[in-house]
Amino acid sequence: MSQSAQGPGWLDGLAFTINDAFGAGGAAVGGGASGGGGSPGGPGFTMSRDDALSMLKLAKTVREHFDLMRPKAHRLTQITSPADEPGSNGYTKLLVNQGEPKGTFVTGKEQVDEEFAYADELVNRLEKALGITEASDGQASSDVNAAEPERGVRVMTRRTLTAVLGVAAVVSAAGCSGDPNAAPASSAPVSASSSAAAATLPHSGAPKVEHPLPASVLSGQPCQEALASDQLTQIFGTAPQGKPDTLPGIGPECRWANIDSGAGLSVGYTTQTHQGLSGVYQNTKPQSKVWRELPPIQAFPAVAASTFNAGTQTGFCGVSVGVADDLSFDVSLTPSDAKRAGGADPCELSARVADMVVTNLKRKAGA
Repeated sequence: MSQSAQGPGWLDGLAFTINDAFGAGGAAVGGGASGGGGSPGGPGFTMSRDDALSMLKLAKTVREHFDLMRPKAHRLTQITSPADEPGSNGYTKLLVNQGEPKGTFVTGKEQVDEEFAYADELVNRLEKALGITEASDGQASSDVNAAEPERGVRVMTRRTLTAVLGVAAVVSAAGCSGDPNAAPASSAPVSASSSAAAATLPHSGAPKVEHPLPASVLSGQPCQEALASDQLTQIFGTAPQGKPDTLPGIGPECRWANIDSGAGLSVGYTTQTHQGLSGVYQNTKPQSKVWRELPPIQAFPAVAASTFNAGTQTGFCGVSVGVADDLSFDVSLTPSDAKRAGGADPCELSARVADMVVTNLKRKAGA
């Protein structure tokens, strides 16, 4: 990558200044995640408070778009070959190969996390310029900086913000592209077919599910059955509307989000791989930057993992729970900006939500 999500911020050296018509002159807020920043007289952006709030809303929408994609990209690492023969194995290798050249899904996963990091930094910089504290997610108007535009400081408009995000995407995409002439290195063979492996489940170090739930518990849509309204209120403070989707080759999923707070939640049923946690151990574990075998959740084996280069630093952690040897579900909760600033562990929070889902699945099974 040309710029890692953990490296210097892409907005370092640029000042963000609020220019209120009736405010007294104030200092620009500089500095990104790494602490660098410009001065009022240096390069940067100046805008009215109303424009800044409007652009903050747009930036949060863009960030949510990429946060929505992160659990999908993570779950795609569980893909297995439909048959244990050279054609299927070769095609699956093109998708999830962990060596060089990287599989399409692996490269896409890295790209998604980079884009999220870009949008997340822009949100943080705008919030700091507006005096919005991470601790309360509220606005402190007395902390808003007011300054007249100075030389080298650009007036930031919605068009400018869109262009900035577009440039970030292009830069990230360019950085992710590898050498097309590079010789592919050898890598481990892709897994056997689901039908062949089913007879030997669990495998690859995955624990056995001693008291499995029937397959019917994952037959519905997570938006309707995974979490109750009161549980969503407990998580978000309100009950957002879920957005159903289906990830081909994996199974149905649902997404809930609060764009304003930055919190997001995805629950997906892994019903199409027929591998349960074995697919996670075999395919996801080797790609994981964070891997934790969790204590059983109501007697069901569970693992927490992040396959992104930044680990859990950008607020992502996926928890997978095996409800049968060939069935599992995934939960990933992105903490709100305030909780992330307070050091909340997304793996721990995702595990708590997974416990809620298990309770509901057991109730559906009559257990």
